[in-house]
Amino acid sequence: MKDQDKQKNDNLDRLEEMRQRISDLEVEKMFLEKALIHEKDEKKIILDNLREYVVYLDMEMRVLWANRAACESVDMTVENLVGRHCYEIWAKRSDQCEDCPIKVSREIGQPHALEKMTRDGRFWYIKCIPTMDSKGEITGMIELTLEITEQKLAEKALKQSRMRYRKLAEASPHGIQEIDTTGTITSANSAHNRIFGYTGDTMIGQSILDLQVSDSARTELADYMATLVKKQPLPVPYITKIRTKEGSVIDVQVDWDYKKDSQNRVTGFISVVTNITEKIQAEAALRQALDTLELHVQERTTQLLKTNEQLKQEIEERKQAEAKLGEQKDFLNTLLETIPNPVFYKDARGRYLGCNRAFEDFTGKSRSDIVGKTIYEFGPKEIADKYYEMDLALFEKPGKQHYEWQLKRTDGALRDVIFDKATIKNSFENVVGLIGVISDITERKQSEQALRKSESTLKAILAASPIGICLVRNRIVGWANQAMYRILGYEADSLLGRSVRMFYSDIEEYERVGRNLYTAIEQNGVGTIETQWVTKNGGKIHSYLQGCRLDPSDSTKGIIFAAVDITERKRIEDLVRNLSHMLIEAQENERQMISYELHDGIAQNLSYLKISCDTFFDNRSEIPPELAEKMDKQSKLIKQTINAVRELSYGLHPPSLEQLGITQTIFQLCEEFSDFTGLSVDFIPTGIEVLRHDSSVEINIYRLIQEGLNNIRKHADANHVKIVLVASYPNIILRIEDDGKGFDVKAREAELDRTKRMGLRSMVERVNLLQGLIKIKSSSKQGTKIFIKIPFMKGKRNGGSEETHYNYRRPSSFP
Repeated sequence: MKDQDKQKNDNLDRLEEMRQRISDLEVEKMFLEKALIHEKDEKKIILDNLREYVVYLDMEMRVLWANRAACESVDMTVENLVGRHCYEIWAKRSDQCEDCPIKVSREIGQPHALEKMTRDGRFWYIKCIPTMDSKGEITGMIELTLEITEQKLAEKALKQSRMRYRKLAEASPHGIQEIDTTGTITSANSAHNRIFGYTGDTMIGQSILDLQVSDSARTELADYMATLVKKQPLPVPYITKIRTKEGSVIDVQVDWDYKKDSQNRVTGFISVVTNITEKIQAEAALRQALDTLELHVQERTTQLLKTNEQLKQEIEERKQAEAKLGEQKDFLNTLLETIPNPVFYKDARGRYLGCNRAFEDFTGKSRSDIVGKTIYEFGPKEIADKYYEMDLALFEKPGKQHYEWQLKRTDGALRDVIFDKATIKNSFENVVGLIGVISDITERKQSEQALRKSESTLKAILAASPIGICLVRNRIVGWANQAMYRILGYEADSLLGRSVRMFYSDIEEYERVGRNLYTAIEQNGVGTIETQWVTKNGGKIHSYLQGCRLDPSDSTKGIIFAAVDITERKRIEDLVRNLSHMLIEAQENERQMISYELHDGIAQNLSYLKISCDTFFDNRSEIPPELAEKMDKQSKLIKQTINAVRELSYGLHPPSLEQLGITQTIFQLCEEFSDFTGLSVDFIPTGIEVLRHDSSVEINIYRLIQEGLNNIRKHADANHVKIVLVASYPNIILRIEDDGKGFDVKAREAELDRTKRMGLRSMVERVNLLQGLIKIKSSSKQGTKIFIKIPFMKGKRNGGSEETHYNYRRPSSFP
């Protein structure tokens, strides 16, 4: 009995333990389920944020679950996708796809992927992964789909680009090579192999050091490449000599750049090699031809000087003639309006083309009521009949007509008048109209001769004046004389009522002339300007215009313009400028030739003579002291002569201009000037070296600065000089300033005309030849400032401007 009770108690204890264990397991199960739900939610969030389509399928390819991207691709919810076959949804098919990766992955039991292009031209990357249970049995499939269209297109474009650049490299006439940092050739095009005499890829693996013509050149190139790898300076093209496979030596120009990896480390170099052997030979031949040309230029210098003086004299005569023409124009304008006699002119059909103010008063009609009409339209019939009769007689017998008649004026008074008329002919001698003057001789018959003379003068001025004269209202031609039609090549009267815009080739010039000329007339009463007109046949002429109001008190009456054809004058001025420019170039070339001869010929001979003097007593044991001293003096004298010859050579033409460029040459000039005079010189160039200069521009800039410094040294008593040289496209600007005693600019300009001082004069003439502008500003004890602007029409190199400031106070400050 006791044993049964004990067993019963033991069973109860075990049951309690089992109950507690079950309770603990249920709590643990609850926590695990919550963790699984949380983990499931996190994974769903991750999958829904992927841009790949993620689809979970059963073994029959039915959708069990899909992420957000997959649902949005077909605009369906997960609930609508579940249970449907994948090929029905995305491939729009009723059966499996032929190249289905799900089928392959299911058969092999391993992940399987492929790239596929759909009928709409898009590319896809599809990967299928089987899911297995604990026994290793496949229970479903996971399909990952990603659109790779952009990647494919990029790969295709990259491949085409590589092929295109490879073809360009092969088609290039220049040698292209790639080398590593040791100089080993890793790639070369056909042109490169052809330049060096090799075929195929036989140069791959060779070192460019082995192509050098000497051991010293090989060592120099190796050191240069090591420096490039270490310091990485900016790439600069260089010219060198190379030995080809056949052993011949050629000159090549090498343009290169760095090859770098993703860490910006130098891994090699890319070079473009150009064979310039023939170019160098051609340059040598050209230099020889230029030497020959310089001899011919020297022979023509005297003749050019004489021609230049003759052209200057002709220009001066032309200017005087233009001044007289301007005076005649002013006289004509004044004469027409101040003559007390009525003056009128008609065309061949009797229509009034114009008249003066006295004619308006005589008829009692305004000019607008007269011009363009016949006498029948505004006058009494008896007067009109007489006018018509006399005009017809004049046209039948062209020339002059003089008759007296009695008229009743508008006030009723009967007046005795004289009609003086003359026909107007065009350049073809055809009668195109007449001009008439009415003289009231009732009270002043005794003045008949004087009035007739005035009428004859007026007729001659209007008919024979070489100055083109026209009346313009609102820029519309109202009247023009024969000379105006002759200048422009139009038929008589063909310009009336037409805009002066037709005289100009472009709207900008038309607006410029109108703006400047009319402004000057408003401000000064008279305006003048030079412009270019287009003739009827399309030719262009240079014209000098001067205009003033027809009635200074009434701008509506229009502007009277006088035009002079100055095309020939312009041509002569350009010819003088070109000849003067050629003369200066000839002088500079002659200076350069003499400079080279002094430096390369005389200076070298003197150097040899000095060496001979210095070594004259070598290997001689006994030398008289007085003889050695005399020979030493001779050697020192020769050295002084060598220095003088070299200074003279440099003064005639600085060789550094071709070797170092304009900036460094001016730098040296300022340095030497500072050393010689003790003055402080600031030289500030900006943007000069990035421009491609004409050599004549460079030498002229150098001469201007040289002359400016010489003037300062001779006359300024200055302590400091500032020189600024700026390339401000399309101009080059030069400023030379000093803090010296200054001078009276106007007095100095007057003095230049009376004396032979050539300092400022040569600067002004040189600037004028360059078609530039020079301004001089100076006053007593305030220093001098010279501003020069020279037009620069060449192209600009790539790159921006750069400013450098050089100060020449003492030799130790030079870079």
